[in-house]
Amino acid sequence: MTSWSCTGLVWEGYLLADVLAEIDRVAGIGEAARVVIVTCQDGYATSTPA
Repeated sequence: MTSWSCTGLVWEGYLLADVLAEIDRVAGIGEAARVVIVTCQDGYATSTPA
């Protein structure tokens, strides 16, 4: 499982929306992605092992 936190505007050079779309496509964790969108409106998501 992966936990997410916000730290800026771009995640390893990718736009937040693109990152979340890829996460949703690959992992099927749309709800988690929506939480990241809600909590990281001005930031980017970084993943760390849970």
